[in-house]
Amino acid sequence: MRNLKPAEQQFLKYFDRDYIRLPVNQEKKALVKNWNTYNGNYHKEKRTIKQLLAHYQTYALRTGKRLGNGYYFIVLDLDRNYWGQQIWELGTAWISTKRGGHVYLLLKELPPNGLLFNQTKQKIGEIQSQGKYVIGLGSFHQAGIRYNWERNKASKWWWKFETIKEMESFLWEKGIFCQFKKQKNNLIYG
Repeated sequence: MRNLKPAEQQFLKYFDRDYIRLPVNQEKKALVKNWNTYNGNYHKEKRTIKQLLAHYQTYALRTGKRLGNGYYFIVLDLDRNYWGQQIWELGTAWISTKRGGHVYLLLKELPPNGLLFNQTKQKIGEIQSQGKYVIGLGSFHQAGIRYNWERNKASKWWWKFETIKEMESFLWEKGIFCQFKKQKNNLIYG
């Protein structure tokens, strides 16, 4: 894949699925209308991540989607105010972005979207779950910044949890607190 290291290519094979990948432009806007609604025929992207990168230099991954192993793909979208040494304490790889980083999670239960706070009640990010997407690894921001994979050898590729409570407890131990938003009733997410 263009601009991707071999380890990044291996990592992305897990997410290179037609119901997860999404074409976006350099302004991070989805190029497919109604991409997040399910009416029995939601958008399935035929182009691979490699093809989307070659054409647009960017792509997105839809969150809240069930992977083949029965786990949902969720992302912690952390702002720069949680950046630096603290993110290494999570013990997982992350994708560095223009304004922070994305930490990938796999959960058996689908949590609602939410906000993340530190001990001083300062907002440090969001939980991207239902009806959301994040810009993918190897993409280029319109400012020319590449979304890079940051990982040390001891890091997991992502965290995997059985329940929302288990995820909350883990994050609480790391000084991150979740506040979930109410679920939208007018859309059903596939």
